[in-house]
Amino acid sequence: MHLAAIDRSGVRPGTNQRCRILGRADPERQHAVGCDHILASRGGGRDGELARADAEQRVERRGWVVARTVPQQHRDRGTRLDSSEPGSSDSDRWVRVESAGRRSPKVQAFPERTCPHTLAESLPVIPVTLPVDSPRIPPLSAGDHLTRSEFERRYLAMPESFRAELIEGIVYVGSPVRVTVHGEPLARVLGWLTHYAASTPGTEVSTDATVRLDLDNEVQPDACLRIAPSRQGQTKTSVEGYIEGAPELVVEVAASSVSIDLHAKLRAYRRNGVREYLVWRVLDAAMDWLDFADGELEHVAPGDDGLLRSRVFPGLWLDPTALLERDMAAVFRTVESGVATAEHAAFVHRFDPERGK
Repeated sequence: MHLAAIDRSGVRPGTNQRCRILGRADPERQHAVGCDHILASRGGGRDGELARADAEQRVERRGWVVARTVPQQHRDRGTRLDSSEPGSSDSDRWVRVESAGRRSPKVQAFPERTCPHTLAESLPVIPVTLPVDSPRIPPLSAGDHLTRSEFERRYLAMPESFRAELIEGIVYVGSPVRVTVHGEPLARVLGWLTHYAASTPGTEVSTDATVRLDLDNEVQPDACLRIAPSRQGQTKTSVEGYIEGAPELVVEVAASSVSIDLHAKLRAYRRNGVREYLVWRVLDAAMDWLDFADGELEHVAPGDDGLLRSRVFPGLWLDPTALLERDMAAVFRTVESGVATAEHAAFVHRFDPERGK
C-alpha cells in the first residue's frame, strides 16, 4: 500500500499544483511513491507501523490530505531506494526524494532510526510542480452554475438517456417523461409541423435537438420549425450537428416544466431572437402563442374562426381545439387550408421559384 500526505494549502484546482508530500515506499518493489518532496520508509514490524500511524495522525492534524493511492505515473517515475549506504539498515531507514525536473528523483539518506514526524517538521517546503492527471469529469446536477463549454463537457460524459438544459447559466435536469402529458401530445405537435413542412420547401422540423442560443443557454426544445440554413434562415448547423442560433419557431409541451418554460426559458428565447414561441400547457388544456417581433412580447390571439396563425410562417395554421381533442384529421385539414393561400405561395416562391408559381 502506498501512503502519501499532501499539503494542498493555497493550491488552485485545475492548475499545476505545488505541494508537499509525505509518503513511504512500497516495501515489496522498493519504489518511492512520487516525484517531489517525499519521506519513504523501508521499516517494518510493529515499531514501523506505530511510527507510520503517528506520522499520519500528525499530518492530518496539520490540515494535510492523506491519500492511500498514488497515480501510476508517479510510481513509474519513482526511484529505487538505495540500500548500499554504509552503515544503513534495511529496517527503519528513511530517505528523502526530491524532484529533479523531468528526470528520475534524487535520493538522499537521513540518519537511521530517525522519528518520521521529526523529519517532516524539520524539512523545508520545496515548491515543486506535479504532473496532474485530467480530473474526473463531475456529473451534471440540477442547479449547477456553468458556462456552456463546461456544461457540454459534462453532458457528453453522462449516460445517453440523461437529459438536461442550460438556461441562463443554470443546469435544469429533465424529469422522467410521461406519455400522457408529454410524449403523446408532442407527437401531435410534430405531426402538425411536419404536415406543414411537407408543403413548404426550405423549412425544417426538429425535436429534442440541442440548440446553442448563447454562452449561457443551451436548450433542447420539444419541437422547432426553422428556415433552413441553406435558405438564409437565422440558424446554422455546427460541425457537431447542433443548432446554433435561435430557431424561428419553438414549441414546448409543458407539464411539470411550465414555470421554467414561461419564465427563464421564455426570456432566453426572446433575448436571443426566437421569433415565435408556442407553449402548450397540457395540464391546463391551454396554449400560449407568443410573438417576439422586434423584441416585444405579444400574445397571438385566435381569429374569428378560432384558428391560430403564424406570422413568421405563412400558411401555418392551427386549430387548437382539434389538437387538444386529438382530432388530427381536423388539424391536417386546417394546415392544408393554410398552405393553399396566396401568402403561402409567395413564401414558398422565396425558396423555390418554380414551385411557388
